[in-house]
Amino acid sequence: MTLAADRPTTDAPTVEDLLLHHRVEQFLVRLQNAIDDHRYIAWLDMFVPEGVYAVIDQLNKNGHGMYLTYDDGLEARKQRVAYLMGYWKVPRARTLHTVTNVLVTFAGDDRVEARSKFTVYRTDREGYTKFHASGEYFDEFDGSDGGLLLRRHEVVIDMNVLPDDFTELL
Repeated sequence: MTLAADRPTTDAPTVEDLLLHHRVEQFLVRLQNAIDDHRYIAWLDMFVPEGVYAVIDQLNKNGHGMYLTYDDGLEARKQRVAYLMGYWKVPRARTLHTVTNVLVTFAGDDRVEARSKFTVYRTDREGYTKFHASGEYFDEFDGSDGGLLLRRHEVVIDMNVLPDDFTELL
């Protein structure tokens, strides 16, 4: 498949390009809704078994530094979910994820890659909402079997200092 982004700007995107973009965008919205709704099992099911969830800050990404989180495979992601589901015995702060500027950067051979921007807001138990984090997603999807599943969900946060209560999925 040739993406509209790979063709000269005078060419219009094909219907296939637009449908793929829509599928990727809707997948990312469902991913964020699962996190915001604390449906962590649903989040797990959005990855292929060997999939990777990784978080790194911009400074380390540019300097090939250390990941803040690197969950390689199903067992590592299950441990993260078990922590999130078991650790919080008190009512959780609400989160609101937004995802925008979704760009499908590659599609072919049952593989799709995308880049997008995100912001996260948290509302505490007193009802105060504040900015929590922002950055970019770099995603690689498995597009076989007619659906999309994440092979890699890499989160690059803009800040060089972790946000307060950095335990949520980004």
